[in-house]
Amino acid sequence: PYKIYGQRLMSKIRNNHLPPKPIAFCNIMPKKIVVVAAGWLGDNIMLGSLLRKLQQQGHHITILNTHAHFVGLFTRIEGVNAILDFPLPKQALCLRKRWQCAALLKPYHFDEIIYAPNTFKSALIGFFAGIPLRTGWHGEARYILLNKRHNNKNRCHTMVQTYVQLAYRPSDEIVPFTECPEPRMRSKSLSLAQLASNHGIKLQDPHTKPIMLCPGAAAGETKRWPVQHYITLSNQLLDAGYTVHILGGPGEIALGEQIQAGTHSRCANWTGKTSLTTVVDVMQHAQAVVANDSGLMHMAAALSKPVMAIYGATPSHFAPPLTTR
Repeated sequence: PYKIYGQRLMSKIRNNHLPPKPIAFCNIMPKKIVVVAAGWLGDNIMLGSLLRKLQQQGHHITILNTHAHFVGLFTRIEGVNAILDFPLPKQALCLRKRWQCAALLKPYHFDEIIYAPNTFKSALIGFFAGIPLRTGWHGEARYILLNKRHNNKNRCHTMVQTYVQLAYRPSDEIVPFTECPEPRMRSKSLSLAQLASNHGIKLQDPHTKPIMLCPGAAAGETKRWPVQHYITLSNQLLDAGYTVHILGGPGEIALGEQIQAGTHSRCANWTGKTSLTTVVDVMQHAQAVVANDSGLMHMAAALSKPVMAIYGATPSHFAPPLTTR
């Protein structure tokens, strides 16, 4: 099968007379644009800044999510008109699957595809689908796959600028950080007591506004504040009359249990018990959020919650919480 797909790829390259010739870009509005989602939670929430910018420009935005664990997430991110879910293996090339994904896109007749990922394999989808404008940052030998290529990514001082810049022509000046729309998320109007009951969580005092802790970070220990510090902070908050909730996915279950043990089970431990969309609904009730540099930190910012962000190995200026709170 790889030989067959390889032959089709080379045939398509020849038929399109690649490498591509320079083309003139214009902001004809509205356009039907499909945006390929990123592979990390925090990146996808920051991607909401690009989605909002494109909508402000008058375009119709479809998000293409190729990651199984983000199914449902984009129903809560503002700036999206439609969602297509087509999970693909994260590491493998999988030409057959990418060809099938391209076939899914063809009937929609998109005018442009914008790639949040910088990988070669992600850029195959729009190329196979024959989408006229294929936009992304130059990298991973994507020259033959992109015809609206942005260069000099190092001119962007923040992560969100690298996304918002894709809404503009490659020749345009870098959009200032202050002109990047803040990502926004929406939650369902469910009470915290109802959410806790649905997930078997016992609340110590359902009437007290909680402080929510996010002790995990998908990138590993270098981004995590030591768990003992979270235990100390939790005990101080509990003794001061606050309620403490611990949020996280399956990878943070052990951290949640350690904090529970260190606080004599006085916290509400949600780790590993909720979907991403449920975490959005739970976090909406937070009085404040303490989080590592992680996807949940960006989620709190997108919900306009006061955030105390803790950075480890990464510089805080490149991917700060995008909120004034």
